[in-house]
This record gives sequence, C-alpha cells and structure tokens, in this order.
Amino acid sequence: MDVEIGAIDHQVMIGRDEEENFEEEEEEEEEEEEIFIVLVVVVLLLILRRRRRRRRQRRRVEEEARRRRMLGKRKPSHQGQYVIEERYTKLQKRRVAGNKSTGFDFLGQVPHVPGTVVAQDFLGRFGVPRDVFDNLLTLVRQATIEVEPGVNKPRFVDEENNIKNRPKPIRLRDKLAAAFCVMRDGKSFKSSQSECNISRDVQSRFFHNFTDWMANAGLYEQHVYMPRTVEERDAITNTYGRKGMVLAVGSVDGTKIPAERVPREAHFMAKTYSEKGCCYNVGFVWDPNGLVQDVSPVFFGAVNDTVIAEHMRSVRELRENRMFTETTAEIQDLAGNAYTDKGCWLLADCGFRMEFIFQSPCKEARMGDTPIGFFTRKLESNRKDAECGFGMLKREFGMLRNGFMFYGAKKAENAIKSMCILHNMRWRANRWHERGLDDGDYQQSTPSLHDYQMNALDLAQINYWRRDAVEGEPTLISYDNANGIAEDAHRKRMFALKRQHLAQNILKMEKDGDLMWLKPRSALYGPELQ
Repeated sequence: MDVEIGAIDHQVMIGRDEEENFEEEEEEEEEEEEIFIVLVVVVLLLILRRRRRRRRQRRRVEEEARRRRMLGKRKPSHQGQYVIEERYTKLQKRRVAGNKSTGFDFLGQVPHVPGTVVAQDFLGRFGVPRDVFDNLLTLVRQATIEVEPGVNKPRFVDEENNIKNRPKPIRLRDKLAAAFCVMRDGKSFKSSQSECNISRDVQSRFFHNFTDWMANAGLYEQHVYMPRTVEERDAITNTYGRKGMVLAVGSVDGTKIPAERVPREAHFMAKTYSEKGCCYNVGFVWDPNGLVQDVSPVFFGAVNDTVIAEHMRSVRELRENRMFTETTAEIQDLAGNAYTDKGCWLLADCGFRMEFIFQSPCKEARMGDTPIGFFTRKLESNRKDAECGFGMLKREFGMLRNGFMFYGAKKAENAIKSMCILHNMRWRANRWHERGLDDGDYQQSTPSLHDYQMNALDLAQINYWRRDAVEGEPTLISYDNANGIAEDAHRKRMFALKRQHLAQNILKMEKDGDLMWLKPRSALYGPELQ
C-alpha cells in the first residue's frame, strides 16, 4: 500500500515539473515574438523615414528644375537704353536687381528744393533729408574692413569698385535705399523684394552688414551720446532747471519691441503678461528735445528696467564721471534758504531702483497738494519726453512697431542703434535739438499751487536740514556719508533726501512765478527742412 502511494506522489511531481517547463517555454516564445515585432516596427520606421527623405530630395530637385525653367521664361528685369550702352549680358538682364527706371533712381537724381513735393516725398519715403542720405552714402562707399593684418578692402559691394569675374553689382544707392525702406515700412525682406526689385537674400546680407557697420564702426558714438563737454551738459541742465528739474540730464525708460523669431528655448524669457508674443526689452535715455542719448543692449522681454539700467553706459557715467558727480547747482527750500545740490540725475518711473540718480514719482502723494505731490506731477509731465520719444521713433520706423522678422538679439540691437542714429541725424538737420537755448523758447507754466502755505512738517524738515548751517552761506547737500547705515537703507535714504530737496525747490519756484515750460516745436520752427 505504501509503495503504491509513493509511486503516485512521484508521478504527480513529474507532472508538475512538466507543467512548469511548458510555462517557461511559452514565456520564452512570447518574449521572442515581442522582440521580433519591435524589430519589424523599427525596420518599417527606418524604411518610411528613408522614403520621406527621398521624397523631400525629389521635391527639392523638382523645385530647382522648375525655378531654372522659370528663370529662362522670366521677362528681363532691366530694360532701357542703358542695357544696350552698358552691354548687359542675358543673365544680367534677368537678374533681380535695382532697375534704373525705379522710383529710387528718380528720387536720387532729381534736384531737391526745400519745400517741393519731390523733397517731401523723399523725406516721407526714407525718413531723412536728401543731403543726409547722400552724406551717409558717401560714408558707406568709404567704409573698409580688414581682411588681413594691414590689408583692407571695401566693406560693401559697390558698382564703382570695378569688381571683375562676377555679375554687375547692384548699385549701392539702391541697396541703401532698400535698407531704409525696410526699416521705415517694417516689412520682411521677402515682402519688400518686389517693391525694391532686389532679392531678399541680397537685402538681408546688406541690411545686417550695414547696421553692424553703423552700430560698431564709430557712427553710433558720433551721433548718440550723453553730454561730452561741460557746455553740452550745462545746456541740458539749464533746460531742465528752468522747468524745476534741477541738475537733470535726461529721461530714462524701457520699451518692448515685438520679435517674431526668437529661439524656442528663450520663449519663457521673451514673453510677458502684457505682450501676446515674444518681445525684446530695450532701455533708452532721452534729452528734453527728443534726441536719443543712450541705448542699452537688447534683453528679452521679461527682464525688468533695473537690470537693464545696470548695463547702460549713461548710468555708469552718472555714477563715475566727475563731470556729472561733481556738478553743483543752487536750490532753495520753501523758506528761501539756499542749498548747494550736487550730482546729475535722470527722470525715471517706479520700475527703477531707489537711487538718487533715478528720481521717480511718489504714487501715494500724486494727488496731494504737498511739495512731494507737486514734484510728482511735474516729474511725470517732464518724463513724457521718454514716452513721446518712443512714439516718434516707432512712428518713423515701422520695424519697431511690427517687430523684428529675423533671428539674433545682436542683429536686433544693431538695427535699433542704426535707427537711433538716423533719428538723431534728422533731428539735428532740422535744428530741433537747439530748442531751449534762447529765453524766447519758454513760456510761463500755468500756476496750480502758487498759494501754498508751509505747514509744521515742512518747517521740521527745513530745521533738520539747517541744523549745522552757517548763516549767510548755502548748505551743501551731501549724499556720500553712510554713518554706519546698511548700504541698501543708505541708498533709499539718499534717494528720499534728494527728492525732498527737489520737491521744496520746485514748489518755491512755483510760488515765485519762476517755473517755466518749453514751447512746442510747431511754435518755434517752421516746416521740416528737406
């Protein structure tokens, strides 16, 4: 009996082992099938990818063949007697180039008499008077680039260079005019191709080479600058001083410029809550007459004004250049006591840090009839120089309104600096930068707080300021000694001290009837010079 039971158990164990072996074999077969399926899918994907690549290559070949066939059928772009006289070849006739019968050539040859329709059309089309355009064309022809140590060659391809072994070059005047039109209209190079009769590739190469030359070859420093001499500084500070902004040398602010082509990895930096798409943020410093004094490097749109200001040349000069840091002027408090204020500054908004070189309005006191409230309202009125400057610049150049349609923040920076150069050229050609030099350029400011009476807080401030004053001598306002205070707290304290002195001084000018305002350009100057 026991033997039979043992035999049965042995058979049962054998059966279980066979079942386990069978299950393992099934699992191995399933794994092999999965590996086979994966290999088949990979092979199919590679085949599909190869077919797509061949299809794209075939399509490119067909498009190239179609383009060549159309090139043979295209009507000549150059027609006229000059084609025969200059012996144009068949290829040169059909090349997309500046035709000598276009409006560019007409505006460049007809004599310009100021006030005529032709002169006004030229100014409206290119944004600068004819003589400015011709002078710039001469400079472009003279521009060179160093190819080897001690060896220079012309920077731009010019029809007057007698270049051999290449098709007849497009005239430099036409390429320069096309670059002006791209900046003025804000179109892409492809859109302006039919209008300028110059291919988009030629336009793009010349435009970026031209703007790089303007921004980096000395022309920018020649036309866009902070005051370089004491006379230039005094001319600006006197203009601001008669308007109550003593020792101010400009207005600083940033603006956002749309950018259609920003690298995808930078989209999060180039988008802001107030803009629908990507944009750049650029800081500007403006003088009271609408001239650009400084332009910051180009930053993505999410960067705030404080960071931008730290990279501006003008801010660095206000902190380090003794021509600005040691400048002094006489101011008064409401009681008529004299003070000597020191240090030039910029009109700013609340987006900049609290530092005495950036005077911003006090939002909480804007509507109050106090010295700080009156100073805030006047500062906001004067700071509109920056807002009006942005409006004028974007009205002149559609590229700043419509946005940049090419990649590269450095290329955008060169384009912005080039447009600022052209803007300042136009302003100086019309002598608009001279407004404020004569007494007849001012008018009396409309009184609004001339009957203000000092209160206890004003008297307490005056007594604190004059605690160490010498009778009969102006009190020097110092912004240097921190007296053991933390750096950040000291910076805010000096900011508030300068604002309080400026506030009492401008209100004193208001009470005495000395506060002036600049007359508008339309009342001082005639039609724009052509």
